[in-house]
Amino acid sequence: MKKILTFLLVLSLCSTSFAQIRERTSQWADNTDFELGATPFSFRALGYLSFGFSSVLSGDEVVKNHTSFFKNPQFGFNILSFIYKPSQYFRASLGADIVWTWYQLDKDVLWVPAGSAADHVSILPTEIALMQSVKKSVFTVSTFEFPLNINMRAAGMGLQLGAALEVNLAGRTQFRGTDLVGNDVNCMGGGALYSKQIKTNTLGYNLHAAILLNHGGVFVKFRPRPVVQDGYGPQFSTWTLGLVCGLGM
Repeated sequence: MKKILTFLLVLSLCSTSFAQIRERTSQWADNTDFELGATPFSFRALGYLSFGFSSVLSGDEVVKNHTSFFKNPQFGFNILSFIYKPSQYFRASLGADIVWTWYQLDKDVLWVPAGSAADHVSILPTEIALMQSVKKSVFTVSTFEFPLNINMRAAGMGLQLGAALEVNLAGRTQFRGTDLVGNDVNCMGGGALYSKQIKTNTLGYNLHAAILLNHGGVFVKFRPRPVVQDGYGPQFSTWTLGLVCGLGM
């Protein structure tokens, strides 16, 4: 009986918290949504946040076999959206987002920058890279996305379909672990295994969809084009599953 009462109390607190979050989100949306006169056009600043995890869809088998879904987080937020809303059931928008994706490998291999300018990246086993253990080896890509979305909504629920142009910045490798004699090696901000100029495909695209409920939802994103330039590192495409919440949903 005590466990049931405890569960009901926690559920009640969570329900109250979610209701407060939704109310504050609605208030924030009212303050950041700017209508352009008596037209169906408007623009919104800081529209939404997204968080999910990526997985390798196809491509390099080494990457595919040495990483997993929950090791590859992705975080993004909307900077600005221009919105066309002719009715309460339909909306189209063109936005500008910034997204960070981290690709982390299993602990028996690591990302290694290569080339005279450290603009290539390869994957090596720990013993070949002269390392004893790997605590963290991550390849990070920052991306500006320009999504074109279509939203269809009724009774608080909705479906979003869209595509986005991607502008990828140079990739970054970071490492933390121990060398063959047991000394700590930290290359999170410098060192032989750190590089912030890995060549990426400057332009890319993704296709995405989301199921929405009020100011949040679940999204899936497909990125068919590899991030790393051909000849500069492993080629692989990804998909992402996550949550999106905020004002522009």
